[in-house]
Amino acid sequence: VPHVISDEVYEEIRNQVKVSTFLFLWTDPNELLYMTEVPNRTRPWRVLSALVDTDWYPASYPWHAVLELDPAHERIEIARGEPICRLFTVRRDTYFAREASDEAFAGYFNRSQRWLAEHGKGEREGLVVITGAYRKLQRLSQFVVDF
Repeated sequence: VPHVISDEVYEEIRNQVKVSTFLFLWTDPNELLYMTEVPNRTRPWRVLSALVDTDWYPASYPWHAVLELDPAHERIEIARGEPICRLFTVRRDTYFAREASDEAFAGYFNRSQRWLAEHGKGEREGLVVITGAYRKLQRLSQFVVDF
């Protein structure tokens, strides 16, 4: 048993379940795995976001995600093939944030306006329509499955 569950802990996790797979995942050095909700979906459950440090924690068991079920539902079914969560790598590094200078913001804003002018499809109610523009310009990631 990996974790002893006391009465106090049970009260907090009583609506949670672990969904396991037969997938063993690992990352390159200095990468972390981030699991979170699939965007734009409303479901009777939610994924508990997690950042897994695979360098420090080399799990020797299949990948899993923790779901929190909506207690208002008596029964929740997840259909075969339903995406459970969004999973991607995050580079371990030092990240800095600071307020942009007026010049830096102006440069960013002007680049954004040029992008809208180039990729927009006209205006609707005073707004530039960019439906589908990101999808057409998207560079897809490559995933390789080794056997």
